[in-house]
Amino acid sequence: MSGSTDAIESFASYLEQQSIFNKILPTSHAFHSRMMLPCLDSYREFFKNIALKEPQIPIISTVTGKVLTGEEATDHEYWVQHVLDPVRFAEAVSVKLSDDSAVFLECGPGHSLESAIKRRLQPDDIFATVGTLYEGQDAVISLDNSIGKLWIENIYIDFDTRFATKGLKKISYPLLPFNRRSFLIDFKALRGEENITENVKRENLSDWFSVPSWKKTAPVQLVPKNEKEIVDLPEKWIVFVNDNNGKRIVEFLQKQNQDVYKIEIGDSFHRTNNNFTIQISNAEHYQKLFSQIDAEGYLIRIIHAWNLEGEDEESLNLKNVDFKLDLAFYSLIYVEQGLIKNNLTDHISFTCLVNDGFNVTGFTKVRPEKSLAVGPVRVIFKEHPGVVSRLINLEGLSEKLSDYLIEQIVLETTVETNDNLISYFNRSRWVESFEEIELFKDRGAKSQQLKEDGVYLITGGGGGIGRTFSTLIADTVRATVIWTGRKALPAREQWDLLIEDDRTDVNLRDKLKTIRHIEAMGSTFDYFSVEADDLLGMQRVLACIEEKHGQLNGLIHSAGVAGGGVIALKDKVEADRVIRPKVQGVLILKEILKGKALDFVHLFSSITALLGEAGRVDYTAANSFLDAVSNGDFLALNTDVLSVNWGQWGLIGMAADWQREKAR
Repeated sequence: MSGSTDAIESFASYLEQQSIFNKILPTSHAFHSRMMLPCLDSYREFFKNIALKEPQIPIISTVTGKVLTGEEATDHEYWVQHVLDPVRFAEAVSVKLSDDSAVFLECGPGHSLESAIKRRLQPDDIFATVGTLYEGQDAVISLDNSIGKLWIENIYIDFDTRFATKGLKKISYPLLPFNRRSFLIDFKALRGEENITENVKRENLSDWFSVPSWKKTAPVQLVPKNEKEIVDLPEKWIVFVNDNNGKRIVEFLQKQNQDVYKIEIGDSFHRTNNNFTIQISNAEHYQKLFSQIDAEGYLIRIIHAWNLEGEDEESLNLKNVDFKLDLAFYSLIYVEQGLIKNNLTDHISFTCLVNDGFNVTGFTKVRPEKSLAVGPVRVIFKEHPGVVSRLINLEGLSEKLSDYLIEQIVLETTVETNDNLISYFNRSRWVESFEEIELFKDRGAKSQQLKEDGVYLITGGGGGIGRTFSTLIADTVRATVIWTGRKALPAREQWDLLIEDDRTDVNLRDKLKTIRHIEAMGSTFDYFSVEADDLLGMQRVLACIEEKHGQLNGLIHSAGVAGGGVIALKDKVEADRVIRPKVQGVLILKEILKGKALDFVHLFSSITALLGEAGRVDYTAANSFLDAVSNGDFLALNTDVLSVNWGQWGLIGMAADWQREKAR
């Protein structure tokens, strides 16, 4: 709206009385309105002295909302109309949105236009928006970030001109989406091979599922090896030692006349010959460590044994969780960053040892924090193929490693197999496997876990998968569905207006639609704005639920952050955003649900935990933790705890958010 100052202030007051949000823009004039008439003659007279020509490239007019014609471009009155007429930005953007793809570059400070375009995009749109100058960021850095984003979108960049005075060289980083290489299979040549099967969708839903299992194998000496060229290089061993078992590995190697470096946890960086102490949480110490080990021309074999702890080891809890994370996750990240920073990413063998991270035999009390190491182990070789990594779980480890196990650990580190996750119990070797199972035999049966008037809490319920399961509950029984989320919802009286408004954020609109559906089906809905890793907040939530709605009957823990970013650039603050909702979130649930009788607890994990994915080391680790929690009695609840490794659900959920972020 535009008008005189008095008229605008009067109109704003009326809107406030009607509880309609409004904002008076801090501007000197009411541009693009009839209020600009007094300056029009002067502007027209000035513009007559400018020579106009037809455009050489397409220009979309914000006066007409269409492609600018040559006649309009050379008409002085057209340019005068810019002063008076409204800016038809939405119509102009729609012209480009009709293309298969488009890249929108906002030139100048701020990102108001970029934000306006994003509000018009649908979840499955692949258009990219790029700003150039952001508040609080150095202008040159901001410009270079924009250049990088444009290059990712396949826009030609003259790097030689941009960096002509800096003497820089451009290199291509491997295994990331913008550096694809295709290896097409000649299916015609393969036609007729009996062992080729079609990759088709299974029609029977009950045939879609598998459960993790373990397969017993021959000793590592007899396991088939990778068919790779043998690298004949001298070796150096780097062993991260935390107790006597680690020291016994060092002694074994020294007896074999190996060149061994022993790394222990200390309060400062210190070196005596081949013995180092470093601070476990100081990333710079790891980089300094590898800079002082002359590794060029050597095959480096690393054994990380800091996670081998005794039977008297304190169980994971909210007080020791930060140190446990340093041991099982961050120390491995820092080791890998130390290698990368010192250009040691070829001819590296990296073995991580844990005890009781998995329940292979069914008799072990699982220590789920140990499974966080799965993230760094699975992802490093996807980002740096020259690093061969594996995780070895020692189940039921006594106080002292047997000579046999020490020998097997050393062999596993020297013999390259396809096994990424290995477990030893006594003298038996097991490897990760998967077993198909059949579900839903009785398709007509109603869920045995959902009941009328039940009370169900979904952490992160406003996410794509959380909304889907909320709808399922409401469509199955009349119940109370409760969400927690990081952000507060708008006032209830605004929901219907926001649902109808095309300018409403798509995710918010979908949340509100789901809530309305839940209530339309006769169920009750409640929402609490709280972080999953906030103990006091979650305690208040449970107390409020029990006071308002009665006993909690079921829990779905779907809170999480998708994360993203390669190991080389990963920092603790960024990784914590991904780790905390899963790890601290589960510890808080364990605390507040103590003594409660629930019908079910479902932990929403990801297929990434099983496969690993470049750029998602924290997300892989966090979901591996959820899987380990379900594989034992860690939560101490008298009910089954199920972890589900979801793949991408079309255009919803964190996996879809991650895919869209990569596409941007």
